[in-house]
Amino acid sequence: MKKALFLFTLFFCANNLLIAQITQIGSLINGSENISQAGASTSFNNDATILAIGYLRTNAFFEDLGMARVFELQNEEWTQKGSDLGDQYTDDRGFHVSLNGDGNILAMSTGSVYGAGSIVKVYEFLNGDWQLKGNLIDIRDGYAQLNELGDTIVISDLTDEVIVYEFINNDWQIKGNIINSEGVFWGMCVDINNTGNIIAVSDYIDSNSEGKVFSNRIYVFENNQWSPIGNIETIAYSLTSLSINLSNSGEACLISSFRKNSNDDLYLESKIYKYENEIWSQTGNSIITSPTEEFYRIENISTISADGNIVAIGNPVDNGNVMLYKIINSHWTQLGDGIIGNGGEFGRALSFNDDASRLSVGAPKFSDIGLFYGQVTTYEIDYNLFSIEDMLYTIDIILTPNPVEDLLQITSQNNSSINRISVYDITGKLILEENDDVRQLDILNLTSGLLLVKIETENGTITKKIVKH
Repeated sequence: MKKALFLFTLFFCANNLLIAQITQIGSLINGSENISQAGASTSFNNDATILAIGYLRTNAFFEDLGMARVFELQNEEWTQKGSDLGDQYTDDRGFHVSLNGDGNILAMSTGSVYGAGSIVKVYEFLNGDWQLKGNLIDIRDGYAQLNELGDTIVISDLTDEVIVYEFINNDWQIKGNIINSEGVFWGMCVDINNTGNIIAVSDYIDSNSEGKVFSNRIYVFENNQWSPIGNIETIAYSLTSLSINLSNSGEACLISSFRKNSNDDLYLESKIYKYENEIWSQTGNSIITSPTEEFYRIENISTISADGNIVAIGNPVDNGNVMLYKIINSHWTQLGDGIIGNGGEFGRALSFNDDASRLSVGAPKFSDIGLFYGQVTTYEIDYNLFSIEDMLYTIDIILTPNPVEDLLQITSQNNSSINRISVYDITGKLILEENDDVRQLDILNLTSGLLLVKIETENGTITKKIVKH
C-alpha cells in the first residue's frame, strides 16, 4: 500500500514554492508483544524489497533478548520472510542486524548463555527459511556489518581487537591481520564498504573539556593486510554516543555524535568526510540537529546514500522526526521540514537503500498497540525536484562556525545581497535583527542553545539552525 503522503516544502526559486513528496510504502510493521521494541535496528537490501528488523526484546527481568525478523515487500505489503532469528539469552546488542545487497544473507549478534558475551551469527535464506551460514563467531560485546556480497564481515568487539572475516570453504576465516589498539573502547563503531576492502573503526583516546575524543580510523586491505589510510578526530558527549557510516565505495564517511553546549543542552552533530588526494577532508558544513537527548548507543541514528551525497538524520525526541540533507554547491542543504513521527523514539534507527529512494524508520518504544511494541515505517522519496541544482539552490548562504561562540560569519556563495537577518530562540522569540547587508554577526551576548537564523536576500529567504556555545 502507498499512503500517508508527506509534502516537503523546499526552497524559493524565482518566487515559486517547490515541493516534493514522501509516501509511505507497504504496511506498518509492529512488534508482536509487550517490550519487543521492534525497530531498534533496521537494514534494507539494495532495492529496498527486503527489510531486516532488530528487536530489543526485554523480558520481565529487564534482560535484553535480541532477535530479528526479515520482511519482503509483496503486493505492497510487508510479509515476514522465514522464521524468527535469535537465541533467548541475555545480550544488549542482539538487536543489531545487517543485510547484504541481495537481501539473502543476514548478520546479527545474539546472546550467549548467562550473558557471558555475544555471538555473531550469519544466516542465508535457503529452501524457504534462514539457515546458519558457517561457524559462530564469539565476541565480548559488539556487532557486525556485512559487505555487499555478504562474504566479508567486520566485527566490533569493544576489547583491543577488530577482526574482519571472509567466508572461505564454508567457514568464516580471519581476513588479513587482526587490528589492535591500546584504547579501552576500540571498535565502539565499525562499518565496511561494498567490496569489503575498506573499513572504518572508532577508538576512544582521551577526554577534554568538550567531551570524549575519538579517533575514527580508516583502513584499506592491501597486500593481505589492513593498512591505515587516514584518521578523523571527533568529539562526543559520552562513550556510546558516536556513529559511523561508510558510502558504498568507502570514499565518504558520515560521523554523527552527541555534543553538549555550555548550558548542558544536547545536540547531534553530523559531519561528512570524503577521501580525495589521499586525505580525509570534511565536505560541506556540519549538520546540527537539536534539541535532543542522550540514547544508549546511536549507531543507527543516521544513514548515508551509496554515493555519499544524501544523508538522513533522526531525532527520536517527543514525536520524533527524520531530516534529509543533500550536498548542493558544497553545502549540506536540508530538504524540507522533515518526516514527523508518532512518538516511541521515532527516528532512533534508519536505513537507506542504495540510491536513498527508500528509507526505513524505527520507533522501538512505540506503545499505541502495547507497551514498547515498537514500530517500523518505510517511505519512498521523490527526488525529481531535487535534481536540478541550478534551479533549486538560488539561495546559497553558509554560516560558520557552527557551533559558534561570538562572531558568526555569513557567506553568500553566489554573492546574493542580504536585506535582513533575524535571529530567533527555540521558542520563536525574535532576539536579534540586522537590516543591513552584514556578513558578520556578533552573538556573544545571546543565550546559549539552538538558534534559528532567518536570512532575507534579493533571491528569497532561507532559515538555518545554529548552536550558540
